[in-house]
Amino acid sequence: MPIPFYACMVAAATAFHLPVHALPAIQRAEGGWVGAVQPNKDGSHDLGLMQVNTRWIKPLSQGTGLPPQTVATRLILEPCFNITMAAFILRNYVDEEHGNMWQAIGDYHSHTPGLNTAYKFRVMQEALNLPPLPAPATHAKPHVKKHARRHKPEALAAD
Repeated sequence: MPIPFYACMVAAATAFHLPVHALPAIQRAEGGWVGAVQPNKDGSHDLGLMQVNTRWIKPLSQGTGLPPQTVATRLILEPCFNITMAAFILRNYVDEEHGNMWQAIGDYHSHTPGLNTAYKFRVMQEALNLPPLPAPATHAKPHVKKHARRHKPEALAAD
């Protein structure tokens, strides 16, 4: 079964210098879909395909220059925007963890040690179970604003 929105995942992974398989594995672990709004026990919600937590709306709004409601709506309804913002979030965690990709993947879910570890194993299992993926197209590039700085969400905010 092909990975939904794989081209968007490849473009976002490439733009944020992430392993190409990371985003499909995270998406499968998250179990999100276009239109998803999943409540959490703490009152936050996970949105869209990559289940981006609503705690990220304000920083993503500031980074993209989009109003918070627009960011929320796009996270829910626009899968490539959601994937790109998830890649931005993961890249930030990779940087925080000094390049430790697996710790960053755990952080994407939770900073609570037990939850973090369990999530890493879940994503690892999903990565092992991914179908054979096509080679990334060399021309797959996200929409990048002119003079955009690396690791900033506005660099990939589609108009």
